[in-house]
Amino acid sequence: MLILNICLQALGIMPKEMSADSEKLLERCNSMKDIREAAKKSPQLKADVIESLQQPESLISSIVQQLEPKDEKFNTYQSATKQEITELLNHIHQIDENVSVSMPKRKVLQSKEMKEFYDQHMAKKKYAFSVKKCADTNSKYHKPQRLPEEVFKEVHDLPDPVLTSDGLHYKPFHALYGTNTTERDMPSLQTKTKVGHELPFNPSAQTACRVRHTIECIGCNKPRVLHSSKKFKLHELQQLEAALDNVDFTCGSTLSAFIPDGQKNYIFARVFVREDFQTSYGNPILFFSCFSSNMPPLCQSRYSIRGKSYRNMSNMYYLF
Repeated sequence: MLILNICLQALGIMPKEMSADSEKLLERCNSMKDIREAAKKSPQLKADVIESLQQPESLISSIVQQLEPKDEKFNTYQSATKQEITELLNHIHQIDENVSVSMPKRKVLQSKEMKEFYDQHMAKKKYAFSVKKCADTNSKYHKPQRLPEEVFKEVHDLPDPVLTSDGLHYKPFHALYGTNTTERDMPSLQTKTKVGHELPFNPSAQTACRVRHTIECIGCNKPRVLHSSKKFKLHELQQLEAALDNVDFTCGSTLSAFIPDGQKNYIFARVFVREDFQTSYGNPILFFSCFSSNMPPLCQSRYSIRGKSYRNMSNMYYLF
């Protein structure tokens, strides 16, 4: 769901302020369970919380509905109301009257009546859940089917995702509906090539600020940020600059390969560059949390970031 991540970038939301009494009650709560317990003692809290969340909920919904991947817009739905939950529970009570809203799923499925209904009418898969009347006209769980027999036979359970022959895309729904499928091609079961940064620590803005330097790839002419677990002193930075002048670096290689034999304390033993950036990668611009004259400019022309214009970008650099 990368497109959802993109649309929610740099989005800040906050609930509407509630009444003073409700705010005090909410400050004492550390979880949803605490909020529910507090709402039982103070019914007004529930109404205030719901009202305070309307504005951020509407904002997120309006943004998501503007997304249009593959020429089909996203849609959003409201959560089930208390009345709808009660109506569903009344239907379930026709199968087993002992089932309640607070009953754990495991205990519900232990019910003999629910298990029988489940086996005869439900199909549960990783990505889909469907319920269908059985062909038994005398079933105690539902009324006889009203569709013509030939139409009823064409109502099938939802299919599993199935890859195309090249393994690059998934087949469309209409090509799979009514066929026997398995969960073999589920995205979560696909083997993915694991490519890591191969640093002895997690690269971050902080590890980059300890070096404040880049190294340029001779293949793509793009700067790659150097990282260190400890802050460099001035004389160490001078040693690093001198050592980098004698290195022909390419994306994907390591600086440890340039350490001279027998010199374990060489400057390159303390500085690292991510190995998962290849020459084909563009410059991974992150957001500029550090300033240094050592960093190469992103460009020499006018550059705009979030509505602000810059001419000299030499004090902004790449984090990853």
